[in-house]
Amino acid sequence: MVLKYGPLTLYGTATQLVAPCLALLESSYHSLFGKFGWKESLKLINQRLCLPNGSNLTLKSPVSLWFHGASLGETRTAVALCAAILRRFHSENGVLHAYGNRTNFGSCLFTSANVAAQEPLERSLELLCRTSAGLEGPSGFHGRLLPYDCPNCVKRFLFRFFPRNAVFIESELWPVLLRESKNNGVKLFLLDGRISPASKERWTCTKFGRSLLKTTLNSFDFIGARNEEEAFFFKQFGCSNVKVIPPLKTLLPLGPERASLSCLTGLGPSWMGISTHEPEEFSLLRIHKRLSSTWRAGRKPLLILAPRHILRTRTIFDAAQALGFKSSEIALYSQYSYSENIRLLIIDSYGVLSSFFQLCKIVFVGNSLFPPGGGHNIAEALHYKCVVLHGNYIKNFTDTFRYLNSLHFPNAVTCTVQDEENLFERVKYFLLHPDKVCELGEVGYKCVKEAERLVVSSVLHELMCRPSVSRSA
Repeated sequence: MVLKYGPLTLYGTATQLVAPCLALLESSYHSLFGKFGWKESLKLINQRLCLPNGSNLTLKSPVSLWFHGASLGETRTAVALCAAILRRFHSENGVLHAYGNRTNFGSCLFTSANVAAQEPLERSLELLCRTSAGLEGPSGFHGRLLPYDCPNCVKRFLFRFFPRNAVFIESELWPVLLRESKNNGVKLFLLDGRISPASKERWTCTKFGRSLLKTTLNSFDFIGARNEEEAFFFKQFGCSNVKVIPPLKTLLPLGPERASLSCLTGLGPSWMGISTHEPEEFSLLRIHKRLSSTWRAGRKPLLILAPRHILRTRTIFDAAQALGFKSSEIALYSQYSYSENIRLLIIDSYGVLSSFFQLCKIVFVGNSLFPPGGGHNIAEALHYKCVVLHGNYIKNFTDTFRYLNSLHFPNAVTCTVQDEENLFERVKYFLLHPDKVCELGEVGYKCVKEAERLVVSSVLHELMCRPSVSRSA
């Protein structure tokens, strides 16, 4: 028996009974409230239960690298990590852990537990395939939903993909999946490892939960914890190979091919607000109105506003008009044609920020100015030599913030603003001093590239790399 008697057996038996019902319920939900047709519903059921779908069950080559993240954010991190690993393997003649003497690089598999992450993941994998062309690496990239955590589904999944190395991002713990993978010789790694306070409470409130958590965590060959507190928690459950590693959020996300923004290069000084939320957008509009009204240094500045949720585009447009911006001074990115007198450009499309980072070097990162906040990725813009501003409320990226600043101690890599007035003063200063923007941009760029190098080195050294061998051998 693969499963031993105890909490894992009871858990596996329960999930085995409810898995078909869950697949039907999930498929029905997305058909009724989403955009699923019957073909998509069948595909969802097939992937969740890992059933045959008319094609061969097994791949032409085993999966050398399997990455898993809960939702869109974690899958983006996984794709960025994969791209960085492939570049390092190509430059250093790396060799993956393999079964027996089979050290050739097979395919890469990406899974997520969230249906909404599938379409963006497919687009990312298409780009990853193009950008990795010419590297001696994977024979293919595959994206799919994670199967339900029951013995039969997991066994079919492992038989089909035959993974060698599995990298789980952040806090995805599936007891049956991890234990079956371990028993099948898969090397298991947890990176950016953390368990939220609420999850800790659920896992540890009963003897059954504590026993199941211990069995699950000890399936991992290595745990790269997010911080010392999380590392201590893992060690309490008997995990021996636990280390604090640099945050994966410092990696450069793999974005779409850059669009041409030559039509904006003659529009004067500019600054950006990215991943903004309400009421931050109104604060940025007020700040920009003040800048436009008091500007005496040539062409008036341009605000490029990228809300976190593009459905708010109409609301932002109306708010700008209420503050005194003329309709001719406001443009939407999707129009692709802008007059010379625009003062506000609203980005109403996803996946284009990398193009704007090439043009605009003053960036405010949203969901950070007002409580409760949480923040968004403060490292991405640093890869493009931008000056990054943000508020105090960046709890979701505190580890990234601390780590980047530790590389440039005692000076801060990013600029923290206290309130709307403080943000106004900072933006005005940087718009008037482009030389200072270049200086700070270089500092941030060097720090984030050093962080990226340390992340990949830590991952390869601790997780998957053996001493390199000659490819001609």
